Amino acid sequence: MFAIKTALKLIILMLPLGAFASPVQITSDVLEIQTLGPHVHMHFSHNAHIDGNKFSLKGDHIQVITINGSQGISNLSVVKEIRAMENATFEWVSYAGKADQIDVYPAKSFIILEGNAEIRDENSGTMFGQTLILDLKSKQIKSKGSKFTHPIDDVSKFEQNNTLIK
Repeated sequence: MFAIKTALKLIILMLPLGAFASPVQITSDVLEIQTLGPHVHMHFSHNAHIDGNKFSLKGDHIQVITINGSQGISNLSVVKEIRAMENATFEWVSYAGKADQIDVYPAKSFIILEGNAEIRDENSGTMFGQTLILDLKSKQIKSKGSKFTHPIDDVSKFEQNNTLIK
């Protein structure tokens, strides 16, 4: 494991889809890097923040999982998953949200909020629940076991997609 105990600014290129079409900047006070099989886990903590073109993600801890490239060097252009934990918030275009944990899947263009989840859409209102899913391609919010302030798309689609995501 490799750790840096200073403020860090790292620019990585996400997959060229939706909110991730341009480089993002990740800042934090502490970074730990660990290679686990085919993946590299970067754990940003203390003031962790990701900023990009119309996209922002904050949390006490943010984990970025990338594909392990040649010679054990992380392939930063292939981000598999981003997870923000504790005081997690995000903003994307007209959406903003918060939850205990926020998972971002760039390849699948999903943002999943779990635990005390809330998504505000400036056009439609606010949703609350335990699990909320923002589909970045269709710009639809789906829920599972949630109370919401406006109608939601068919939840059965989430059930099908959930097995693909995790």
